Amino acid sequence: MFRRDLFESIQSSLGVTFTYDAACNDEGTNALCARYASPGRSFLASNVAGECVWINPPYSHIRDWQQHYMRCKASDPEHTSAVFCVPAWPQVHRLMQKAKYSLVARYPAGTPLFSKPGPDGQRIPMAGTPWAVDLWYDKPCDEGIVRGLGPDSSIQVKLCPLLYEVTVAGTKCTALADTGAKCAEVADGYISLAKAQQAGLRLEAPPLLQVQVANSGRSQVVGCVTVNVRFDCGFRDDAKLLVLRDNIPGTDVVLALEWMHKRNAHMDVQRAAMTVRKGSRWHTLYARDSPARTDARTKALLHTLEAEPFAPLTAKKAARRLSLGARAYITLVQPQPLALSEEEEKPDTPNVQAVSDLVPDSELQALLAEFEDVFQEPKEPPDRGDIGHTIPLKKGATPPAKRSYRLTPKERDEVKREVTDLLAKGMIQPSTSPYGAPVIFVEKADGSLRMVLDYRALNKITRKRRYPMPNITELFDQLAGAKVFSSLDLQQGYNQIRIHPDDVPKTGFIAPGMGQFEYKVLCFGLTNAPATFQSVMNNMFGPHIGKFVLVYLDDILVFSKNAEEHKEHLRTVLEILRKNQFKAKRSKCDFNRPELHFLGHIVSREGLKVDDRKIRVIREWEVPQDLHKLRAFLGLANYFRRFIQGYSSLVAPLTALTGGKKPWKWTDACQAAFEGVKVALTQAPVLKLPEMDKPFTVWSDASVHGTGAVLLQEERPVAYTSAKFSPAEYNYTTTDQECLGTVRALEMEMYPRGGRKRDTSHRPSATCISTRATAR
Repeated sequence: MFRRDLFESIQSSLGVTFTYDAACNDEGTNALCARYASPGRSFLASNVAGECVWINPPYSHIRDWQQHYMRCKASDPEHTSAVFCVPAWPQVHRLMQKAKYSLVARYPAGTPLFSKPGPDGQRIPMAGTPWAVDLWYDKPCDEGIVRGLGPDSSIQVKLCPLLYEVTVAGTKCTALADTGAKCAEVADGYISLAKAQQAGLRLEAPPLLQVQVANSGRSQVVGCVTVNVRFDCGFRDDAKLLVLRDNIPGTDVVLALEWMHKRNAHMDVQRAAMTVRKGSRWHTLYARDSPARTDARTKALLHTLEAEPFAPLTAKKAARRLSLGARAYITLVQPQPLALSEEEEKPDTPNVQAVSDLVPDSELQALLAEFEDVFQEPKEPPDRGDIGHTIPLKKGATPPAKRSYRLTPKERDEVKREVTDLLAKGMIQPSTSPYGAPVIFVEKADGSLRMVLDYRALNKITRKRRYPMPNITELFDQLAGAKVFSSLDLQQGYNQIRIHPDDVPKTGFIAPGMGQFEYKVLCFGLTNAPATFQSVMNNMFGPHIGKFVLVYLDDILVFSKNAEEHKEHLRTVLEILRKNQFKAKRSKCDFNRPELHFLGHIVSREGLKVDDRKIRVIREWEVPQDLHKLRAFLGLANYFRRFIQGYSSLVAPLTALTGGKKPWKWTDACQAAFEGVKVALTQAPVLKLPEMDKPFTVWSDASVHGTGAVLLQEERPVAYTSAKFSPAEYNYTTTDQECLGTVRALEMEMYPRGGRKRDTSHRPSATCISTRATAR
């Protein structure tokens, strides 16, 4: 527990009395307050409205606890307050700053802040903390402005003079950038219902909020929309807007403080301008009446009209200018007619899925009813007339047989249940095979047991089939332009493929207390099982893969550009499944969606992002205590490395622990890298799905540990890539390391063939790009 003497000193300095301790044991022996939360009575399930809360959260759940506290505060903002005792890590510092908490104390690393029971019953100080610790105070809201959620929540909108001309879904609007407007951290701003209806936006379900608009009383939130906002200077950005029933005085759209935080906005009141950051670039947005806006346009036009024709440079002159720091670009310049008038505005498509893009529900249900047999549970192994899965053995191999492992009574009961069920379904049969794999068990997330067969001895003598599995990155790259999606999951897909009769005895396994059995269908654990299953799927859907179907083992994704196409694509897929006697599990299928989960990602018309469920797993991952757990963490993080800028440099302290025979030592650098990965994935961008008929831009750079690059299209990231330096590459000069980054970026598979525009952040490295690399 936190030292009581320090705790009382904090109360005295802040002039408060804490009434609730958020983290104690079930007995309350380490509670600092009369009321407290514990493992048996979780803080996340407690209502602390009206309390002054002392919060020392688990370090992997700081964000969850902070958000729960804010939800509770929403119902009683004037009487709810808290102090957060958290590590002084950069990502935690940003979280607390964003919530507008006050930093009231910082304890240096090594300070003994906590105590433990001593032998005589008295509490004694523990060893100092390995990192600095901050205390952040969130005081009660004097004005009743609430940042949380709740039926009585209110947000105040104060008007200010930064007005912009913007386009939302093809409709011209006036937008107000207001640092005094807040959206309870659930949106980026507001739009009036009248303007949303004029733009033809489809409203999503709203949060329970009321909004107080300056000089106009309260207005009810009736929905929310996610739209692409285009400023008249050409800058575009996606924004989630709350829809207000009443008009907003003086404007149609309000861009609130949340949007400004997201874009690192900087206000210049004198020039009536705002500078925002998107990706790696900064953009200056001039307000409607800004004199600087007119001056900038005039200067740009004059510069274009008065510019001299480009003169060619000799290689010698170019080298001399580059050595002096001149900027070099590699680009394809295509002639365009000079237009003095502004380009005609094209309607922007709102992020909310248009009704016309989805198959009408009545037509979808009729289609699924027509193929009802595809969703029935298979009653016996299907007979398709093919030879099925084979298990070819290495020359001279003899049947392996291992002793069965000792099982607990609970595991024996599970064996009996599983074997009885498999016999009833016709998937296994009694065996007299010389082969005998033992049974082992793994624990599921819910604590139940899963029976697994240990086929390692059989796999060791099996000839491996080198069948190529789909590249997940290339799968997603084929989704550009799709607007409606469906996914199908096969029922125990492996079990729907027969094993060749000659190889059935090789799958023999021992069920303690029941005898010996063998599989008639493909099962998990066999070395060539994924290759067999993927080849069957590819043969079934071959002509359609990449056109409107993606298949990765038993996960099938159907994608289309409109409702009419999607209905026909679904019909085609279901007909193929029926013809080949494959059954899908209806409860795991998802039809006719504007976005859905697929292979740990969320795909939509807007692009690709990390599945929220995977982010939650990463965020709640405990600090690894050994090499095995660290490798498991890095394995999951590496799967999403394309979303993280400079991933290799970020995880360098962690990967250093996995190499060679170095002793295990978890340092502050390791902790910072571990937390950095969590933050990076939590804030991962939505990646654009690449359109191969449009130009790409590659930005590359080098850091202390390695190189990194980002592939961009229309100023949106398509993918990030990075690589560590080898021992020899650490000795390169800065220019050579930058050049290496450029070459790596162009050679890595993240870079599609046919890209037409390349750029690097370190300009002299442009001279290093080889003929072979630029030819790509």
